[in-house]
Amino acid sequence: MFSNPEFVRNVRLQHNLMLGGTVILVVVLALVEMLLWMSVYSNIVPPWEIWSKFGQTSFYVLLFGEFILFFCAAAGAIGSSFAKERVAGTLLFQQMTLLSPHEMILGKLLGAAAPCYLWTAMLLPFSLLAAGLANLDWWFVGQSYLILLVGGVAFQMLAMRASIGAAADAAYANPAKIRRLEGVGPALGVASGVLLFPAFGIFGEALFHNLPISFWGMSLPGIVVIVMLGLFIGGWSYGGAVRSYQKLQNKYLSPVPTWFFLGSVNFMAIGFLWNPDTGQTGHLGYFYQAAAARLTAIIAVNFFLVLGPLAETLMTRERLREWFSPVNDHYSAFRRQSIINAFKSLLVAIGTAVVSLGLVWINLKNQFLGITIFKPHSDFTDWYSGFSFLGWLTLTAAWLLSVAAMVGFTQYWSLTRPKANPFSGIGIWIGFLFLMVVIGVKAGFDSMIWLNTPISMIVGVLLKPEHAVGLSLKALLVELLLAIVSIALSYWQWKKNRDAVLAQEQTEAQNQQA
Repeated sequence: MFSNPEFVRNVRLQHNLMLGGTVILVVVLALVEMLLWMSVYSNIVPPWEIWSKFGQTSFYVLLFGEFILFFCAAAGAIGSSFAKERVAGTLLFQQMTLLSPHEMILGKLLGAAAPCYLWTAMLLPFSLLAAGLANLDWWFVGQSYLILLVGGVAFQMLAMRASIGAAADAAYANPAKIRRLEGVGPALGVASGVLLFPAFGIFGEALFHNLPISFWGMSLPGIVVIVMLGLFIGGWSYGGAVRSYQKLQNKYLSPVPTWFFLGSVNFMAIGFLWNPDTGQTGHLGYFYQAAAARLTAIIAVNFFLVLGPLAETLMTRERLREWFSPVNDHYSAFRRQSIINAFKSLLVAIGTAVVSLGLVWINLKNQFLGITIFKPHSDFTDWYSGFSFLGWLTLTAAWLLSVAAMVGFTQYWSLTRPKANPFSGIGIWIGFLFLMVVIGVKAGFDSMIWLNTPISMIVGVLLKPEHAVGLSLKALLVELLLAIVSIALSYWQWKKNRDAVLAQEQTEAQNQQA
C-alpha cells in the first residue's frame, strides 16, 4: 500500500495538515485533560477514588473524540476525494490511470483519511491508560474499539461510494454548478455524525445491557449483530464504490452483483423482522400493531431498494437516440446493454420485494395461529385478521400498482426534463404522495386521498379493521388510477420523443445520401 502512487500522492498533499493538526491535537489534549482533572479534583470525591474517577471520565471523553475522528472527520475527508478531483478538472486522469479499481479506491481511502487515522492512533494509548486507571472491564473496552473499527470503516466506505457517485453524476452537468461538489465532503461528515447517535440509541441498550437481538429466530449478542451489520454495510459499500469507479471508466458492468445486493438486503431485513414465537398469548390489538409495523418496514426497505435501478432505467431523448440508432459499433451496443441490464435489475428488485413481503406475511400468519389456537375460527373471516392469502395478494397488488405509478411518472419527468437529475422526478413523486397523506389525515383515514400507498392502506386497515375489505378495494382503486394516469403520460411523452428521434435519424440519413 505504501508504494501505491495514489496513496502517496494524497498523503503528500496533506503533509502540512498532518503536522499542524498534530500540534493542535497535542495542545487540545493537554488542555482537556487538565480541565477534567480540575473538575474531578474539585468535586467531593474520596482521595482513593480520584484517579479512578479521572480515568473513567477521560476514557469516555477520549473515546468520543476517537469516534468523531474515525467516523465523521474521516468520512468527510473521503467524501471529498473524488468530488475534489472533479472540481479541479483532474477527474479525467483518475479515469485513465493504469491502477486497478481496487488500488485506486484503497489509495484514495487510506490517503484522504490519513490525518484522521494518525490522530485517532495518537489518542488510543491515552484512552487505554485511562481505562486502566478506571479499572474498566476490558471486554467492554474491546467491544467499544471493535465497534469503532468496524463501524468507522463502514461509514468511510459509504462516503467513498457517495463521492464517486457525486463526481460521476456531475461529469455531464452544467459547469457553473461544479463548485457545489466542494460541499459533498462536509455534508457527508455531518451526515455521519447525525447517523452515529441514532445508531447508538438503537444498539446501545442491547450492547451495554448485554441484551440479545433476534435474527432469523436466533438470539445473538448485541456486539455480534453490530459487527455483522458493519461488515455487511462496509463490504457492499466497497463493492458499490468499485462498480461506480468502473462505470466512470465506461466499463461493462454485469447486473448479477446488483441482484445479489437486492437479495442480501432483503435477507438481512427479514432476519430482523422474523419472529419465531408461535405460542405466545396476548391481546390481538397489540399483535396487529406490531404486524403493521413489520409490514411497513419491509415495504419501506424495498421502496428504497427500487429507487436505484429505477434511476438507471430512466430514458431521455439522448438515450432514445442511442437505442434507435442504426449504428452497431461497440460503444452503441454497450449503451444498449446497459439500458437492458437496468430494466432487468428493476424487475428483480420488484420481484424480490414481492417474495420478501410474502415471507413476512407467512411469519405473521404462523404467529397469529399460535396466538389464536384456542380462539373460535370466526377470527379468520376478516380479510386481514387471519393473514390469509387474499390479504397478502391485496397488499402485493397495492405495492405493484404503487411502483408502477412511480415508474410512470418518473419516466414522464425524465423525458420532459432531460437535463434534470434522475432522482428529481422521484423526489417530486414522493413529495406528491406526502402532500396527499397530509391532506388525507384531515380528510380521514378511510378517504381516497389518504389511501394512495400500501403503507397508508395498512394504517387505514389497522385503525378501522371492521372496514378492511372496503378500505383495501378503495386503496387499490386509487393506486390503479394513479398508475394508469402516470403510465399514460409516460407513454405519450415517450412516443413523442421517439417520433422526433426517428425523424431526425431519417433526415440525417437522407442528408448523407445526398
